Amino acid sequence: MSLSEAPIDQVLKVVFIDSGEETKRKLQAMGLFVDNAVIRVSSNRWGPILICDANNTAAKMAIGRNIA
Repeated sequence: MSLSEAPIDQVLKVVFIDSGEETKRKLQAMGLFVDNAVIRVSSNRWGPILICDANNTAAKMAIGRNIA
């Protein structure tokens, strides 16, 4: 399941990053790695998907729907 299909406010585990090397590198620079636990925060139908680290809910990241 992709992040765009994931339920809101549930802890999710990043299993695979299905994108190019440049995008993977940018996500890793933001702190998003495989095996990280994240929570999807936003429920809007348009715009980026907001996620936060399950261990640090104060730090939120916006990820484009085409990447999520």
